[in-house]
Amino acid sequence: TKNTRWELDSTGGHIRGTGRVESVSDFKDFAEYFESVDGKKIDSSYLVALEGEKIRKAEKGDRILGVVSETAGVVLGGAAFYWNEQYERNEFGGLVYETVFRGGEEIRIPKLNPDYDPSLEYVPRDSRDEWHVIGLIGQVFVRIDETVAVGDSVSAIGGIATKAESGGYGTVMRIKSPYNAEKGYGVAQMI
Repeated sequence: TKNTRWELDSTGGHIRGTGRVESVSDFKDFAEYFESVDGKKIDSSYLVALEGEKIRKAEKGDRILGVVSETAGVVLGGAAFYWNEQYERNEFGGLVYETVFRGGEEIRIPKLNPDYDPSLEYVPRDSRDEWHVIGLIGQVFVRIDETVAVGDSVSAIGGIATKAESGGYGTVMRIKSPYNAEKGYGVAQMI
């Protein structure tokens, strides 16, 4: 064990390592999955705000949560392998475990939620229109209007960034493509 540098725990789903995790591609942000209020898809690079625990396109005066991202290097909350509520959780969101005997051995496993129906087909969040990867921290690409310039912070109208008068969200690093009236937006890279 003195030479162990990484460990994959297939039973618990944990990955441990002694070094850093580094993306060798051009992924730029840290993101989480969020569900849309109306159950519909929100296209990439729109700014979003929370309404309860769900998202919608951000409007003027909203506290911006993040942006629908295609460049996330770390994405949390994907629930790719099973229904997110498949196992019981305590009041703080931690898994509830039970002890079972398998192969003559005592092991701890997550306790199944009594509401879980294994006969229903599960579709992962990345395959459903209502779930979105929302860039929360890092460099993101955002739809902008004609008012936005490098160095600006932004607010939003219909999910499209507009120059903020004060406060605002993030900082525009560069204009990737200028505002185009025909498309109804330009694209900026922001932090």
